[in-house]
Amino acid sequence: MKFFSDQKGQAMVMVVLAFAVLVGFAGLAMDSANIFYQKTKIQSAVDAACLAGAMQLDGTVAAETTATTAATTIAGQNGPVTLIIDTITPSKIRATASRDVPLYLLTVLGFTSPQTVAAHAAAELVTDPCFDYAIFSGGEINTTLILGGSLIVHGSTWSNDRTKLNGSHVYITGNVYSSNDMEENGSPTVEGEKYANVNTILPMPTDIMSQKVLAQATTEGHIFAGPKTFSSGSISGAYYINGDVNIEGTFIGTGTILATGNITIGDVGSTGQLGLIALGTEGFNKLNGDRTIDAILYAPNGSINGNGDAIINGNLIVKNFSSFNGNLTVYGTSDITSLPKTFSHLCPY
Repeated sequence: MKFFSDQKGQAMVMVVLAFAVLVGFAGLAMDSANIFYQKTKIQSAVDAACLAGAMQLDGTVAAETTATTAATTIAGQNGPVTLIIDTITPSKIRATASRDVPLYLLTVLGFTSPQTVAAHAAAELVTDPCFDYAIFSGGEINTTLILGGSLIVHGSTWSNDRTKLNGSHVYITGNVYSSNDMEENGSPTVEGEKYANVNTILPMPTDIMSQKVLAQATTEGHIFAGPKTFSSGSISGAYYINGDVNIEGTFIGTGTILATGNITIGDVGSTGQLGLIALGTEGFNKLNGDRTIDAILYAPNGSINGNGDAIINGNLIVKNFSSFNGNLTVYGTSDITSLPKTFSHLCPY
C-alpha cells in the first residue's frame, strides 16, 4: 500500500509541474501576442505623430512648437500613449511613444505587470523631386517626352519613360534625364548633359497634394461645384473645384486652384503666383494666344495643349508632354510657393 501511495504522490507532483509548465507556455503565448499587438499599435501611433509633426515644419525654428503640438495630438488620437519628442529641427522630428501593457498568465511565474512597451520613429520634411525640373513628364508606360517645336527651357527636364529631342529650335539650359532611352533628331541645343536609361522612376505626389489642398480649402470655405470660371481679381488660399475650371483675366495674390477635371487658360494678364492642379485626363486642354503665366502647372493625368507664344514662369509637371503648337518658354523657377510642394516621410531614427 505504501508503494502505491508513493506512486500517487509522485504522480501528483508531476501533474502540478506539468500544469505549471502549461500555464507558463500559455502565458508566454498569450502575453507575448498581446505585447506584439500593442507594439504594432504604438509603432503606428508614433509613425503618424512624426509624419503629422513634420508636415508643420517649414524650415524655421518658429514652426517647431506647432509641429510638437500636431505630433502630440495625433499620438493621442491613436490610443493612450505617452509621446516624448526626442529631438526636433527645422526639417526633422524624432519621437518615442510608450504604453504600459498589462500581463495576465505570466504574472503567475513572477513577471511584473504592467510591462512598458515603446517604439521610436523619425520623419523629415522634403520637397518632392519632380519640382526640381522645369518640365517633368510623369507617365511611366508608353509615354514619350517630346521636346520639339519652338521650345526654350530654363532648367532641366525629366521623363519617367522615354525622351525625344526634335529639331534645331529646342534650347535647354539644364540637363535632360530619361528613365529609358533617348532619341535625338536635328540639332537641339542642350547646355547641360543628356542622361539616358537612368532606370529611375520619380513618383508624382498627387494624393498627398490633393489632400493638402482639400483640407485647406475646406477650412477656408473654398469648395465649389464645377464648371467654375475665375475672372480677374485676387486669389488667396486654396480652391477645390469638383469639375472643370476656366481662368481668364488679371489676378493678384498667391493661391492654389485644384480642378478634379480639366483647366482652360484663356486670355490672362498677370496671374500673380498660382499653383494650378488639373486632375482630368486632358489636363490643361487649352492654352491659346500670347500670354505670360506665373504659375506651376500640374496635370498628373493629362498634358498641356495650345498654340501661340506662351511663357510659363514656373514648373510644367504633367503625365505626358508631347507637343505645343507655337513658341513655348518654361522657366523652372522655385520661387513660386503657392503649390504644396513638400511632404513628410518616415526616415531612419
